[in-house]
Amino acid sequence: MEGGFVGGIVPTRGARVERRVVCMSVSRRDMLKFAIGAAAAVAVPMEALADGATSPATKYRVRGIYGYKIMGAGEDVNSVQGLIDSGSWVELGNLVSSAKKSPGKLRDLEGALQLFKTGYFADSRPKQRVMSSYQSEYVDAVAALEAAAKKKDTTRANRAAAELKNAYDNIIAYAELNPNEFANTEGQAWSSDYDYRRKF
Repeated sequence: MEGGFVGGIVPTRGARVERRVVCMSVSRRDMLKFAIGAAAAVAVPMEALADGATSPATKYRVRGIYGYKIMGAGEDVNSVQGLIDSGSWVELGNLVSSAKKSPGKLRDLEGALQLFKTGYFADSRPKQRVMSSYQSEYVDAVAALEAAAKKKDTTRANRAAAELKNAYDNIIAYAELNPNEFANTEGQAWSSDYDYRRKF
């Protein structure tokens, strides 16, 4: 069928195609305004969707990774007073060591506290400030313990141990961290590729 369509879809060789171009006079200023307006229209929705830093999924991941690490330090925090009472200064020093190559467990926790604060409370500056105050108390207490352990200063170590315990308890309470009740149970460890427990 010349000039028609085969099956109503593909035009044959004889089909005619007409194209009309409408030209209009537009100044360079108008074109620039149009371009800026179009860019703004695209940027606004993109910014609204770019909530990865404060999305529930991101906060859940931060809480799962760093929250559990903070909770796991409870045993070491509680062991400090016993180390002081028994005069185990070497063990105490190792626990709070600031050595860059091999920092102590309680010293190493400072990084997790920082990442938890900026990640889990990313959408709340007031909550970050509260966490910062508790974090500073924790950091100061650990530093004081290291200094006391080096000098075997029992009085200073006892004071720092109490400050450490108080700061740690405040962090746990404010962040509402609880032990993982499923930690030692059998079953599925992760539910999707995006679960923070997914091992790559």
